[in-house]
Amino acid sequence: PKDLRILIPGAGHGYEACWLHREGFSQVTVCDWAPSALEHIRKSCPGFPKEHLVESDFFELEGCYDLIIEQTFLSALPPETWPRYMDQCAKLLSPSGCLTGLLFASPFGRPGPPFGAYQQEYEALFSRRFWDLEIHLTSQSIGPRKGNELFFKACRPK
Repeated sequence: PKDLRILIPGAGHGYEACWLHREGFSQVTVCDWAPSALEHIRKSCPGFPKEHLVESDFFELEGCYDLIIEQTFLSALPPETWPRYMDQCAKLLSPSGCLTGLLFASPFGRPGPPFGAYQQEYEALFSRRFWDLEIHLTSQSIGPRKGNELFFKACRPK
């Protein structure tokens, strides 16, 4: 549904947010602590509602969303903060809401960011807050990431 309440945390350039906006999704919210990221979205996506560009720390964000789209935000956070990220996502999601996106399929073996993990580690992380989990290696990655991205969809218990 085009009125689905969607949150994209740490959206960077906001490619996903702009695409959704152009496709007619009217309730897309971007949360980023960097004013330059939000300014980039304002310039590249005219008509994107200003009130849906939220300059904030994700961990302090309030609201209720049907879908949270994860695209490289988790990988920018140190792994020791990932449980807190899951708690915040669960808090922000509606009772039947889902968290979905892409994750790096393995650690990088060097100091990050970005950070990655193995599928089993993500499964353990998600299982703390989400019961309905689909996670698998995706064939839809861009060239440089092919073979190293997991698609996931984690939903709240219904």
